[in-house]
Amino acid sequence: MLPNNEYTIYKFRIKQFIDEMTKRDADRAFKLLPSLLCMHEKSFSRLVNTKADSTYEPSADKILKLASFFNCTPYEIYYNPPQKVTIKDIYIHQNKELIKDLSLKPIQS
Repeated sequence: MLPNNEYTIYKFRIKQFIDEMTKRDADRAFKLLPSLLCMHEKSFSRLVNTKADSTYEPSADKILKLASFFNCTPYEIYYNPPQKVTIKDIYIHQNKELIKDLSLKPIQS
């Protein structure tokens, strides 16, 4: 049997950040973070243990608060951060509905 969570790939680095703390600070973090994020402890545990292939996404506010708490960028909270989408990307894919919703002018060929 594999040791608990040794080969689990998580979506967020929260557990890693907490594991780098002293035991005392880690215990405090586990008590403080759920209230800082306005979450129940069970929901926070689910966030910490979210698998990489999960579609669960916490709100941007929660990611920003975690980044502030751990003194890192929001992208550093993720193991594999979401890719940035630029206006150029939208134009390349010519997503007409999105272009219309954003009041952009389509690129003429």
